Amino acid sequence: MEIRTGQWGRLVLAQSAALLFAGVAAAAPAPKATICHFPPGNPANVQVLTVGAAALPAHVTQHHDAVCAAGDGNCCFGGPSPSLCTNFQTDVKNCGACGVTCPAGSTCSGGTCVSICAPGTIDCGGTCVDPNTDRNNCGACGNACPAGDICAAGVCTCPTAGQTNCSGTCTDTGTDRNNCGACENACPAGDICAAGACTCPAAGETNCSGTCTDTGTDPNNCGGCGTVCPAGASCTSGQCTCPSGTTLCNGACVDENTDPNNCGACGNACAPGASCTGGSCQNVCPGGTTLCAGRCVNESTDPNNCGACGNMCGSGTTCTGGSCQSTCPPGFALCSNGACVNQNTDLNNCGSCGTVCAVGNTCTGGTCVLNQVAGSCLPTSSLGVLIQGSAPAATVTAYVPRGSWDGSGVVPLPDVIVVPLEPAVGPPTVVATGNPVNSCSSNSVTGLTVCTGNANDVYVLSGTTLVATLTADGTGSQNFSGGFCVTCGVATDASTGLAWLAEGTSTSTGQLQSLNPATSVFGAPLDLFGQLTSENVSVDPVRHLILSALENGNFQIIDTRASAVFNSAVSFAPLELDSTAEDCSTGIALAPAEFSVPPSIVLADLSQATFTPGSPGTWSAPTTVQSFPDFSHMLAAGPSAIAVAPGSHLAGVTDEFGGAAFGVVELPATSGVGAPSAVDYVAANVPNDPAGVPWSMGLDPHPMTAYTSPNTGRAILAISNVTRTYLALVDMQALLLPTLRTPGTHTVDPSVDLVALGIVTFVAE
Repeated sequence: MEIRTGQWGRLVLAQSAALLFAGVAAAAPAPKATICHFPPGNPANVQVLTVGAAALPAHVTQHHDAVCAAGDGNCCFGGPSPSLCTNFQTDVKNCGACGVTCPAGSTCSGGTCVSICAPGTIDCGGTCVDPNTDRNNCGACGNACPAGDICAAGVCTCPTAGQTNCSGTCTDTGTDRNNCGACENACPAGDICAAGACTCPAAGETNCSGTCTDTGTDPNNCGGCGTVCPAGASCTSGQCTCPSGTTLCNGACVDENTDPNNCGACGNACAPGASCTGGSCQNVCPGGTTLCAGRCVNESTDPNNCGACGNMCGSGTTCTGGSCQSTCPPGFALCSNGACVNQNTDLNNCGSCGTVCAVGNTCTGGTCVLNQVAGSCLPTSSLGVLIQGSAPAATVTAYVPRGSWDGSGVVPLPDVIVVPLEPAVGPPTVVATGNPVNSCSSNSVTGLTVCTGNANDVYVLSGTTLVATLTADGTGSQNFSGGFCVTCGVATDASTGLAWLAEGTSTSTGQLQSLNPATSVFGAPLDLFGQLTSENVSVDPVRHLILSALENGNFQIIDTRASAVFNSAVSFAPLELDSTAEDCSTGIALAPAEFSVPPSIVLADLSQATFTPGSPGTWSAPTTVQSFPDFSHMLAAGPSAIAVAPGSHLAGVTDEFGGAAFGVVELPATSGVGAPSAVDYVAANVPNDPAGVPWSMGLDPHPMTAYTSPNTGRAILAISNVTRTYLALVDMQALLLPTLRTPGTHTVDPSVDLVALGIVTFVAE
């Protein structure tokens, strides 16, 4: 027997005993075999043995000895598992010793792991890489390029030629303001980076405190940064130059012909009481001038000595004719604090400078009035709105009559629907009246609401309670394009507590009658000199006027204090004026003309009105008949109903007799100068109601109104449909947003979802 000493190693299973026995059984008996023998109890004493074929099975099964293949002679033993006979010179899993495994990309040669990477690549940590291009092993294993660099020809470099890597970003230090000429070299504000140097963008300029300027012409940096020329001087070729006729003296440009401190020469001061005239000190000023503080001044034009020495005109004024005159824009007045204010609406200067309105009041038309009084500047449209309490929990309640005028195309319905709107929408309550009701108007001071029927019946409501049913003094019907009625509408004057009723007479003309709903007392009817009333008259509680624009083109104004009636001095025929409204804060009255082409609205500035007494008298004021082409989508009757949300300068306009068309008109915020005209307007359609039914405008006398929310301050247009199933509440300011319009028009783009944007809200009646 030949014995060779082997090396102790870890057992790796090369083949099973079953396969070995199968090979022995199948092959011709071998006289000898080389094995790795591990003596029991002493495996460390591994031996390479040559044994006969007969002894081989016992070695394999009892000692877990491994049979060596030709050329193998190194032993590895793992314990109970079969041993392994291998060649440490070539085995990649036992290279040079048991358990030494060569990494991927390498082989075992001569007992050492050597790389088998392709030409041009190297082995870095078991991975073949190209050191010419690999950013993590650039030029050599482990040499990683900085962020932003690439690896080219084994060198880390920026991807663009000429760039430098600065803090992980490749940049051109020849042009980069933050890395100019070198990394982290930031140029001052105003400079650019050119050829690696910080410089101003324009040739010849200098950077002064972050601003590039031409020190040859800049009077604030003349000849160098920080050199400021005197007031009135210019900078020429880097030198401060005073205007023609003046001289630079002690840092100021002076006229040596008139300056008493530099008279004829710098520093030559005239004696007290003398003036400088023609470059010499004089004791008497020339004609038309006055000596003030050693200078001859023109008190007619000098703002520092206006009308008298030392009388200085304040901000916003000029000196004209020896008095300080306001330079405020039209519609504004100059107050002592130098501010230009709108005395029609300014709470701190209401009607005059320094007149401050008390808490709970607003300035309307230059008069301090209760908020509830100002809110009663509304027409006799069908809907009434009652506002009670104060923000943020003020209540807003709508009173919706179910009926319309007789002969309007449908059978008028009785009852009034009371709908809570704010601070939260509530379920409607129906107040039974027995007879058809056409209009309601609420007094937010007393909390009472007055509604009128078609046949002289009048209803007084407190909340949802009918407290009185009265009979007015109409003696016949008024006939309008939208129907006929005896008692045709009502508008409340919260300043007096009276409700004004529009009534018919036996001669088929109109009259106005007051009612005190708190006492159920009617006033004497007011004759209108053979005229009908407007389909919707409007009450001005500040000026104590009733406005009544007529279908025949006349426009009557009634002074309720004097019971005096005034016709418009100029007829607006052939326009058919359908209703009346007013922005009481400015005194601008409005009357839409139904069926007009193009669609038109009359605007009159009553703050400039002249009233001539008579029987009747006449009135005149700057007036505009303004066309609104985009309102041509009002196909049923054109612009018909109108109402201004008090204090907002926004008017809602609706069609009638069906359709969904309406609009909003933005009025001027000031008045008193020239003829008024709208600032902006927009046309739109009410979307289908929540039940999916297309909107249809109501019949006369126009189921709409407008109010200003006491909780949000938003101007709201409220419209009821003809079937009295829903109120549509429109945010008028939001509807005016230009972004909602089809470009180049005053019409809301049909694709805009007004409900989803919260501009239109539906409330069930």
